[in-house]
Amino acid sequence: MQSTAQDKAVIDLSITGNDRLLHLAGLLEAMQEDDFNMSRWDRCALGVASGDPWCQAQGFDLVGRGAPRYDGYKGFEAAAQFFGTSVAEARWLFGGAGYGHVPSPQEVAGRLRSYLH
Repeated sequence: MQSTAQDKAVIDLSITGNDRLLHLAGLLEAMQEDDFNMSRWDRCALGVASGDPWCQAQGFDLVGRGAPRYDGYKGFEAAAQFFGTSVAEARWLFGGAGYGHVPSPQEVAGRLRSYLH
């Protein structure tokens, strides 16, 4: 049986959803636009988080090349649980439709930072 990030998760109760959003914002700000695609789970902001070792260590990953997974939740529900938002807020932060156009990773990072302030 292949182990996953879920199996190796380290629970650190001092890490908040806000910490995770700030971490992801930093990852997105450093990305090349060509590596980012909000229409694919594996290349969107949540895909970036799922590929990051820090997020993986806390149990956030993708189911194959599909939806993100965290603590028994999948998709935007997983994002909401991991980042400490409502599902509606997760859709607004991470869903391509919430932007009305194809956003850059830096634009998504800006939305994450604005949400926190």
